[in-house]
Amino acid sequence: MSSLNRKIKESSIEKRPINVVLQTQTAVMGDLLRYVLQSAEGIVLISQKSMDSHRLPNGEGVLISEYNAQATTTRFQSKKGQGSDWPRLLIGDVLPIEEEVSLFQCGEAGYLSLPNQLPFLVKSIAEVANGGVWFSRNVLVGLQKSLGKNNRGEQSNCASELIKMLLTRREYMVKQSVCLGLRNKEVAERLSISEKTVKLHLNRIFKKLSITSRGELMALNQDPRGLSNLFL
Repeated sequence: MSSLNRKIKESSIEKRPINVVLQTQTAVMGDLLRYVLQSAEGIVLISQKSMDSHRLPNGEGVLISEYNAQATTTRFQSKKGQGSDWPRLLIGDVLPIEEEVSLFQCGEAGYLSLPNQLPFLVKSIAEVANGGVWFSRNVLVGLQKSLGKNNRGEQSNCASELIKMLLTRREYMVKQSVCLGLRNKEVAERLSISEKTVKLHLNRIFKKLSITSRGELMALNQDPRGLSNLFL
């Protein structure tokens, strides 16, 4: 592929819209988010009923849910307990670090505290849509410290658990298959998905784990403590 064609292709990928579904508990919050996102370039708001018929190139959209830590009676189901594969970005008041870490451990894609982080709303959506996570720096630093305090064996177990938390179930299955030495075509056949989907999952895995190759992924699988590079 020529340099010009590659640039055109990359440009067209970057401009693909991100489908977003809002789940808010208050009309004020819903109105605020719609006001910001309706004028945002590259964002398409859709209803929750339309989730099955709208897909990003990687097969997912982004779900934005309002989180109320105080209203325990109305607290929604954790992400890992839901049927949807869409990554979920939570929004709400500023939380204690321990609470944010708990949300990360439950498999949420990110947490955005409002109103102080409202200017980062579109950026956080793009990050989550591309397979990243969006949490405060203090949360990531706290996770790094937890890796550093444990002995070698505990560090490895802790890092392995963090990898499971960062990856979706399907991404983890792809990661495990690749680490067995399987090629993309073989992974696709093993998981009954297309080869293109395998590549998309791998790109998201690389981004989440701050790596760039299958070799690095296999090395990380052998020694998960290398995950600490994610927090540097």
